[in-house]
Amino acid sequence: SNTQLVGSIQLNHTLSNVLPPPGYNRQRPHVFAIQKPDGGVFLYQASSAEQANEWVATCNYWAARRSKEPLAGGVSNMEYGW
Repeated sequence: SNTQLVGSIQLNHTLSNVLPPPGYNRQRPHVFAIQKPDGGVFLYQASSAEQANEWVATCNYWAARRSKEPLAGGVSNMEYGW
């Protein structure tokens, strides 16, 4: 109730990960990145390391659900005969 939608991005074929310590810098330690398939990178700041990890897990989950083909250079189950 206290949030407002500012914008949105498509998560198709994206990969999210937490920036390693010290994060973006010492004033912004809890930052995660969303890498787009076209090479673009979005950086987001969370209030804690746990929240940043939760965001990354959620973004990667929905990216996997929305993406139809594997990423270029990615490993698929076809290579292992699954």
